[in-house]
Amino acid sequence: MDDGGSSPLKVLVADDAKLVRLLIIDLLQSGPSQVTVTEATNGTDACRHLLSGEFDIAFVDVGMPGIDGLAALELAHRMNSRTFVIIISTEVDETKLKTARKFRAYEFLKKPFTAGQVTRLLENYQRIRNKHRVLVVDDSATVRRIVEKILKRSFFKIDIEEADDGQSTIDVCGDRNFDMVLLDVNMPGISGIEALRQIRKNNNPTKVILMTAQKDFELTDDVKDLEIETVLYKPFSTIDIDKCLHESFGIEQPRLSA
Repeated sequence: MDDGGSSPLKVLVADDAKLVRLLIIDLLQSGPSQVTVTEATNGTDACRHLLSGEFDIAFVDVGMPGIDGLAALELAHRMNSRTFVIIISTEVDETKLKTARKFRAYEFLKKPFTAGQVTRLLENYQRIRNKHRVLVVDDSATVRRIVEKILKRSFFKIDIEEADDGQSTIDVCGDRNFDMVLLDVNMPGISGIEALRQIRKNNNPTKVILMTAQKDFELTDDVKDLEIETVLYKPFSTIDIDKCLHESFGIEQPRLSA
């Protein structure tokens, strides 16, 4: 699968309608990314391809003969497939959206769709699957393990490092560059907010998301001035993380994140 964008993207196009497959392939091949395309005409073949783990991106129609597209998505999800799945359908209803969201499709496109929509999805994929370095800061090892598991289920490709207190955070941010820091607010000794103040004094522009279990936590004006991205209230989910990362990195949100 994806190796950072140096080779063509391997794309699966699964739809029982030949005209739709040809349209998608034409849109893919006329876009800015190099692609190699495999076609599937039924849900059984689509499921087999998804389970192979060989594809970067898959466009999967809901209404195929045999196993339908959402059932294929479910099986792939349960087998921990990392393929970036876009569900396509002539009809969109909340039940289908809920199922697609549950089994981690990235997007749900309603036919007919445009070249611009397909191009944006390819661009999103390239940006999301570029490696992002993330520092997770929390004084609880258990919380750090939980956050790490949530991040590993994200659509984003993430390299994770950890820090367990404010001073370690200041030190490691002085030594290395991170794309994002997930920073706990309440830690003994140097708090997350104080650590962030020091990081900003050192002219470090890294993006920061604050984490807190305080449901009544509110940003004061002086904390807002420290240029944080947002606040995540524990416990949070992979969907919450993906929303924050899309917004923080300026990537258009998929409709399934709603």
